Amino acid sequence: MIKKNILISAYACEPNKGSEPGVGWNWAIELIRLGHNVKIITRSNNQNSINKLIKTEKRLKRNNFFYYDLPKFFLFFKNKIPFGVQIYYYLWQIFLYKNLKKQKFINNYQIIHHLTLGSVRLPSFLWKLKKKFIFGPVGGFEFDKKTNIKKTFKFKDRLYEIFREKLTLFMINYNKDLKNCYKNSDLILSKNNLTKKNLQNYFKKKILVSLDVASSDPIKTLNKKKESFKFLFVGRFYNFKGGDVLIDAFYKAIKKDPKLVLHFYGNGPELKNWSKKITKLGLENNIKIIGFIDKKKLNRIYQNYNVLILPTFHDSGCSAIMEALSFSLPVICLNIGGPGDTIDKSCGIKISINSKTSKNKIINQLSNSIIKIKHDKNFYKKLVNGAYNKAKSNTWSLLVKKTYSSILDYQK
Repeated sequence: MIKKNILISAYACEPNKGSEPGVGWNWAIELIRLGHNVKIITRSNNQNSINKLIKTEKRLKRNNFFYYDLPKFFLFFKNKIPFGVQIYYYLWQIFLYKNLKKQKFINNYQIIHHLTLGSVRLPSFLWKLKKKFIFGPVGGFEFDKKTNIKKTFKFKDRLYEIFREKLTLFMINYNKDLKNCYKNSDLILSKNNLTKKNLQNYFKKKILVSLDVASSDPIKTLNKKKESFKFLFVGRFYNFKGGDVLIDAFYKAIKKDPKLVLHFYGNGPELKNWSKKITKLGLENNIKIIGFIDKKKLNRIYQNYNVLILPTFHDSGCSAIMEALSFSLPVICLNIGGPGDTIDKSCGIKISINSKTSKNKIINQLSNSIIKIKHDKNFYKKLVNGAYNKAKSNTWSLLVKKTYSSILDYQK
């Protein structure tokens, strides 16, 4: 691979984190390990944790990072007003561009890659610097007319999903900054096939599908002794993550197997609702909400479980899925978005979804999958081996190397 000078824009970039901070960190580090000359632009609140890792990562140096923040005045409003985080991020992008125009080091870089945040509806302005500009991987455009999943939601959550979709369509159709960002990108990376398909309806640009998340070095856990067969859910407690239907599915499955165990790890606005439902259905002995736990501890916890079950209704990628595969855990998910692209019959079970799929049908399919994966030992063993192999073929180093080989080949 030809070595390049690459400037990475990673608003979220932090070691030992999941989601966007983990994306920013791992992509940047793997590019450095591949021998590219990389400078990472991120926020100064990430500096302390980054400096600690610089001491242990020999290839990393302090001058690999450029820190930029808006004045503290803007930070005050970030969490005080509706959409404050998005407004702050938008302004950060605008003023970052103006700041970088003054920086002499810009002339040394051949490629500018906007990495995080990876949202289809939030622009970068760095294409204006007149370098080869890569945008993404982006996600959040997992809308499918064939999948009317919103009908399963509560009224307020259905309104939120409709608003989210309308906002995305408004930004893509009418926000000039965003439209210019897409039109002036030399290459767009999409987190999944559905986002790519929908973007191509608006922008006739070259779009490559690339996961934004990958697995750490996989660990084979099949032979590890576990006291009981346990399922886990990892993620934010929002309605669209599917926790409500998961509890219903477990309630149904427990009638066939009273020894089933499920633990929820995470936090969010649905915490009270899910807790009340567990109590109402009398499932306290089978289902427990553990709460939020940091990534370091979570990585150890994966080894104590058998299956990740994450029936999220829309997700661009999903770091929890890749983390679970890293520990040889099969995955039960819905066949939609990033999870639907990642999981196949070798490493998990995908619940089929279409425009006629009712909430009860999803619950029944989940319930049947829970029973099958626990009681069919040969099937489970096959999925464990498949999960390990899937993780082995989707490590961070392989993901970044493969994607950048495609990027550099495209630029020739």
